[in-house]
Amino acid sequence: MSRPGDALPAGLAFITLEMRFVQARLSEASYQAVLKEFCERILQIRSRLDFEVGTRGWYYLLEGERVIDKGEFDACEGLITSCRKDRNLPLDICAEDGKRAVDGLEKFDEPDAETEADDLFDYVLDAHNHYNPISFWDALHVYVETGTEKSDLKSLFSRIATPFHIPIRISADGVTSTFAPE
Repeated sequence: MSRPGDALPAGLAFITLEMRFVQARLSEASYQAVLKEFCERILQIRSRLDFEVGTRGWYYLLEGERVIDKGEFDACEGLITSCRKDRNLPLDICAEDGKRAVDGLEKFDEPDAETEADDLFDYVLDAHNHYNPISFWDALHVYVETGTEKSDLKSLFSRIATPFHIPIRISADGVTSTFAPE
């Protein structure tokens, strides 16, 4: 597949320009074709991933695929957001930012009592697999925790760390502690 920028007239980059300017320079059909190719490329990349990616993670993936350059991150964010709003990309193409997570939201039961009962029954059948009456770390002389500055790396590392009971956190402002005090 060609780079989306290749479909544009010479001298124009795909994302660096405001969408209004790019749209004005292209016929509507040409613009829609380029936009469709961009969205298809994102969906193709997503199909190869086994972890969720946030908005910022998409910049790095698209840069690695040579779809955009580092200086195009801000414009890329605008384009991805626009594509999500216009439903050219699924809303869930970007993982939720854990820093903006809301606690204390109401949880509603299923509107259908039978479905709710089935869900509860499924939970009971599997509950023993998640029963942990003591900490994994209590009998050990060490404790391991990992921190990352990037929320996308948190989702990537969690599938490896979770079976080993290693917590992962997003460090604030890039500050991490290497050693915990004894």
